[in-house]
Amino acid sequence: LAATVGLEAYLGAAVLVALALAALGGRLAATGVLCGLAVLTRPDLAVPAAVLALGLLAAPTPPRRRLAAVGVVVGLAALVALPWHVWSWFTLGGAVPDTTWVRTDDRSGPTILPAVLFWLRTFPAAAAGSALPVVLALGAAAVAAFRPRQRWAVAVLVLVAAGWAHVVALEAIDAQGAGWYYGPIVACSAVALGLAVAAVGGPVLARVSVGGVALLAGAGVATSGALP
Repeated sequence: LAATVGLEAYLGAAVLVALALAALGGRLAATGVLCGLAVLTRPDLAVPAAVLALGLLAAPTPPRRRLAAVGVVVGLAALVALPWHVWSWFTLGGAVPDTTWVRTDDRSGPTILPAVLFWLRTFPAAAAGSALPVVLALGAAAVAAFRPRQRWAVAVLVLVAAGWAHVVALEAIDAQGAGWYYGPIVACSAVALGLAVAAVGGPVLARVSVGGVALLAGAGVATSGALP
């Protein structure tokens, strides 16, 4: 992900985290707008955005109101994203970026799931550090599954599901395992893990964990070599 500074990976992660926060708070308008912004950031982010919006909005609302909530979110997302895609279709000759077809037609390397082994062999420390929150978040989801009535547990489960849904969707269309395509699952897993630690361990463990993350990030930057 460090190689993608200035591209859409970090923007996509920020939009998904903001979307999760808005949906968990029941803010329909913000959720719909952020779903549209996720699609504009990169079309494949529609998958985790949909999981986050539907999962987090549906949890606290009665069944009759869920359909109305989904309609509002979908309508606002379409209002935000569709104008660009329609304009692009008629002006640029395609509703989605050309890179959509470039990345899915490329057969020069492994697809996104098998590529994990390639990254672990090529950049073992960085790849292992990136995979760590994903693996730990699965454990957090297992803990959350036993507490389905607590809102933090619902958020953890939906965040983990959103990250994995994105990876599975990319694997289904044979997308190549570029490093930045793992951004959504790493971001969603890290947030889920943070929520679980804060909820189960309490504020003291949460603060200690934040300090540990900051130290690890600083160590990563300090040992990364001659990089800007």
